[in-house]
Amino acid sequence: MKFRDYLRSNDEARIEYEELKQKLSVANKNNKQKYTDEKSDFVKFILEKI
Repeated sequence: MKFRDYLRSNDEARIEYEELKQKLSVANKNNKQKYTDEKSDFVKFILEKI
């Protein structure tokens, strides 16, 4: 999986993604769909780079 491999080899992106997920999980603790939707932009951004 390209996204996973990219995060494994790029500490800055991995840390940014971890922080985003933590922030979104708190903000959307009762709405998993919104959590997923809001992290999708980051995933798309990374996939466009690789």
